Amino acid sequence: MPLFFLPMAAIVTAPVQPSATATTMIYGVVAPVCTVEVTSPSAIVSLDIRGAQSMTPVIYHCNDTNGFTRQVSSLNGGALVRGAQRIGYRLSQDGDVSIAIADTSLTAPLVSRISGLASVTGTSGMLSITIPVVPGRLLAGDYTDVITIEITPN
Repeated sequence: MPLFFLPMAAIVTAPVQPSATATTMIYGVVAPVCTVEVTSPSAIVSLDIRGAQSMTPVIYHCNDTNGFTRQVSSLNGGALVRGAQRIGYRLSQDGDVSIAIADTSLTAPLVSRISGLASVTGTSGMLSITIPVVPGRLLAGDYTDVITIEITPN
């Protein structure tokens, strides 16, 4: 009886490769955005009233966690003006203590730093003026001033 030999195949295995890993970080950036708005771009006040007179609500929005800096200035240095005639006034703003403005003159810009998160969702207060004294012998007509409120992220 003849013997048959079957060749045996050699089993060779490749070496096991270590696993490879890659990672990536994903992040998003939200830029600081600060806005200020007034609900009425102009207000008429009575020159006969000596108490505070409401002008317009002011609404502040700012998403910067460091808050914002507010500068309030008057075109005429805190006076209603018609030609050479001036009627001085004092400005105030109520609302949250973080944005309130005490009765103050605007002979120079008022600069204040508002803390972070005070106005992310919108903080508002009523802007008012008080006219302490109206000079006598005023000419008839309009006495005007422009108040500018500027805010910038800290």
